[in-house]
Amino acid sequence: MKLQRLRAVSTLVLTVNDVARVLAIRPASAVVFCHRAVKTGELLRLQRNRYMLRERWEHLSREERWRVANLLQVPSYISLTTALAHHELTTQVQPAYVESIAVHRSQVIESGGTVFKYAKIAPALYFGFVRRDGVFIATPEKALADCAYLSALHRYHLDWSSLETSRVNVAAVRRVLRRYPRRTQQWWAQQWTT
Repeated sequence: MKLQRLRAVSTLVLTVNDVARVLAIRPASAVVFCHRAVKTGELLRLQRNRYMLRERWEHLSREERWRVANLLQVPSYISLTTALAHHELTTQVQPAYVESIAVHRSQVIESGGTVFKYAKIAPALYFGFVRRDGVFIATPEKALADCAYLSALHRYHLDWSSLETSRVNVAAVRRVLRRYPRRTQQWWAQQWTT
């Protein structure tokens, strides 16, 4: 009965307060309900105070998983190899791995067989993304710039052999990189000429 009411909610990710509101119970009772529902496998705990119906999780599209990634750390946007694959700039496919850029902290969240990885960047570099179908995702040029930035800091490895270089708008990437530190621009120039 309680799960039926939760199934009727269109919200993708539920908090304890959401569960309390939908089920018309106190927040303390909602905590107990969520804990028990996770144990029985009816709910999936994504992170502290973030849950999803297990049946909904198992049928998520790629874009819905990306929307979950946006919700697990706010603000954030999909980038790096995940965005490059979406824009068809790499042959690397990461089906159960979602990479995002965030401004608060770097972290890895593993839940339901999917790894959500967040790389922290300086707030001044938090730009160059669009919202499509409810998902914040980097433009192709920004995804490459983020890869270059983190690679120059030795915090990321981009598989250059899988990059579809003929599809890269080099001039547009350079324009984006003007806002990045000189070290990043030099790293990009060195990689692109080799």
